[in-house]
Amino acid sequence: MSGFLLDTNIALLGLFEPERIPAKIRRSLENGTVHLSTVSLWEVILKSSKGKLDVGDPRAWWSETVDQLGAIVL
Repeated sequence: MSGFLLDTNIALLGLFEPERIPAKIRRSLENGTVHLSTVSLWEVILKSSKGKLDVGDPRAWWSETVDQLGAIVL
């Protein structure tokens, strides 16, 4: 497997605040293969259910994030 495995924080920033990701890293992500683990979905669901994160519907967030980042789901 080659490419980049994004952690949950970068996936959240990539969708809501991409400007907070350093330009060099953004370019690398745009030019490489991006992978997302289902663990990120699990983490977002847990934090959302505890009121620590507001992404709306976590399943909709996941779908939009995967689509927008062009990610391969692991």
